[in-house]
Amino acid sequence: MIKDDVLILTANFGSGHVSVANAINEQLKIYDNDLNIKVVDVVEICSPHLTDEVYKAYEILVKNTQDIYNYFYKKKANKQTMMDKIIYKMYLSKMAKYIQETNPKIIISTFPMCSGFVSMYKEKYKSEIPFITCITDIVDNFEWIYPNTDKYMVATQSVKSKLVAKGIDCNTIQVTGIPVRKKFSDKSSIDIKKKYGIKNSEFVILMMGGGLGLLPEDDEIYTYLDNLENVKTVVITGKNKEKFNYLTKKMNLKNTIVKGFTDEIDELMNNADLLITKPGGVSTFEAIHSEIPMLINNPTLAQEIENANFIENSGIGMIARNSDEIKDMVEKFIISDKLKEELKKNIKEIKKQLDTDMLIDYIENIDQKSIV
Repeated sequence: MIKDDVLILTANFGSGHVSVANAINEQLKIYDNDLNIKVVDVVEICSPHLTDEVYKAYEILVKNTQDIYNYFYKKKANKQTMMDKIIYKMYLSKMAKYIQETNPKIIISTFPMCSGFVSMYKEKYKSEIPFITCITDIVDNFEWIYPNTDKYMVATQSVKSKLVAKGIDCNTIQVTGIPVRKKFSDKSSIDIKKKYGIKNSEFVILMMGGGLGLLPEDDEIYTYLDNLENVKTVVITGKNKEKFNYLTKKMNLKNTIVKGFTDEIDELMNNADLLITKPGGVSTFEAIHSEIPMLINNPTLAQEIENANFIENSGIGMIARNSDEIKDMVEKFIISDKLKEELKKNIKEIKKQLDTDMLIDYIENIDQKSIV
C-alpha cells in the first residue's frame, strides 16, 4: 500500500473540477483509508490573497460575457495562449516549492492549468513523479494536453480516439468516465419523495443549472411545468440566490419545489424521471451513474456544447434550444415509455464502457514498483 501523499491539484472555476477532485479523493480513501491525500486549489497556491477576486471575475465572465469566454476557450483549442505562458512563468517557482514541500508519490490534476504546471515542473526539475490528468469535460481540447503526462483519464472512447489522433500514445489514455461521488451509483436509503411530499405515482422532473444556478430565464417554462398533471418539479438554484428568491417569492408556483445549494442531488437524481440541466461534464456523468435521462437546456459555453453533442449522439438525452422545445420534449418524454426505455438502455451501455477501477490499478502498480 502507498502510505505517502497523493496530491490532487484542482481549481474552483465552476464546481466541476473540485467535484471530480473530491470524487477521486473518496475513491482512493475507500481503497486505502490510510492514504495521506491533499486536495489543493492551484489559485490558493499561486495567489492566495486574490483567490476571491479571481473567482468572482470568472463568475461574471460566465454569466454575462459568454462570447468572450468562448473566444478564449477556442483560442486554446490548438495552442497555448500568451496569457497561459505568462501565468506559468510567473508562478512556476511557487508551484515547484509546494510540490517539493509535499513530496507526493503521485500527482493528479483535474484542471488544465494544474496539468501545465506539473508538466513544466517535471521538465525543469527532472522529476519522475507519476502524473495523471483527469479531463473533466467530454473534450479533447489542447489546454489539457502536456508532455510528461503519464496517464490521461477521459470521459469517452471518442475523446480517447481524438487524443490518439493528436499524437498521444493510446496506452496512456484510459476511458474512465468523469469521476463522481460513489453515492450517485448507490441507491439512497433516504426516502426523498416522502421528505418532500412527492407521491409515488407522480412523474418527477429535476431541473438544475450547475453550481452557479444558470437556469432558464423564461417564466413560462416554470409555469408550464408547475401546471402539468401528476408531475412534480424540483428546481435547484445552486448559488443563484436571485433566482431562488424570484421563484419562491415572485412566482406563484404551487406544484414546484425550489431549493438552493443542496447536498441531496444524488437522492434527487436517483428518484427523478427526467433531468433538465446545463451539460456540465460532472453533472452529465452523475446522471449517467444515476441512470436518469437528460434534457439539455440550450448549451452556450463551448465545453457545454461538446458535452451536449455527446449526450445527443449517444442517445442518452435530448437538446432543447428554446422554451417551446423544452415543453415539447417534456411532453414527449412523459407520454412515451418507449423513449424512456431506449434512453435508459443507452445509459447502461455507456456505463459498461467505463473502467472505473483504473486509478486503483494504476496506484497498485506504482506501489509494486516502489517495493521492488
